[in-house]
Amino acid sequence: MHSVSPVPMVDCMFLLISINQIWNRLSCNRLGRFTTRHAGGILLIVCGMMMGGCGKTESLGVVLFAASSMSDVFQEVERGYELNHPVDIELIFAGSQTLAMQISEGARADIFVSADLEQIQRVEGFSEPVLLVENRLVGVVPAENGYGTILEALVDADRIIIAHEDVPVGRYTRQALEHLGVWEEIQSRVVSQEHSVRGVLMKVVMGEGDVGFVYRTDALREAESVRTLSFSDETPSKTKTWIAINLDLDAESPASAVYRALMESTDFKAVFERHGFSLPGGDR
Repeated sequence: MHSVSPVPMVDCMFLLISINQIWNRLSCNRLGRFTTRHAGGILLIVCGMMMGGCGKTESLGVVLFAASSMSDVFQEVERGYELNHPVDIELIFAGSQTLAMQISEGARADIFVSADLEQIQRVEGFSEPVLLVENRLVGVVPAENGYGTILEALVDADRIIIAHEDVPVGRYTRQALEHLGVWEEIQSRVVSQEHSVRGVLMKVVMGEGDVGFVYRTDALREAESVRTLSFSDETPSKTKTWIAINLDLDAESPASAVYRALMESTDFKAVFERHGFSLPGGDR
């Protein structure tokens, strides 16, 4: 939910001036002879209503920046938290690099969540990142394909979809394929490098790719359209998502309370697991 901005004081002053001008004009015609009898009371009521909003500062709530791949789980967290606490959580989703740039340029963020440790560490004024949840890199193929392993899919694939190396899932993909020893060979068949996990997934869902590489949590949301292929245990495919909080915040602030809930609440841990994430130290 988004907070409502207070009425600027300068706008109130212009409004009062405009009301005064209308009153003066009405007093110069026949209608004004009736209106002026009551206008003083009307003006006082209107001014009181408007001045009540002038200069009033409403709570801005909690602003949470998170990578696009986290949108589903954090929307559920937002609903659950706001149901039991009188606070608005404003969720901002984008690529980790974009979010870090916005914060560096002055955008307000109370909490920053990202799978890109480098990006979350580059923003000034935030706490040392703490591991929030873990995920897995997986391959996805159209549901009708019968491949049993990622290597089988890569051998036959003419259209391979990956994420750009500027985003975390793109770097995880290169690392895993290099470990398998196939990165150099398959590069000529990479037909698209997307700037988000969702971009990769939708290319495969829409039949524009034979195989793509995404997070397990994203593959689960399209389980009817794609089949998931896991990497072997020997291949590095575990991914990590980190969280940091703005150091300017008081320990008793609403944002600090949200941060603690994300780290400690058993209810929220269950939400993360339901969306396919693993808790730190888990074996999934």
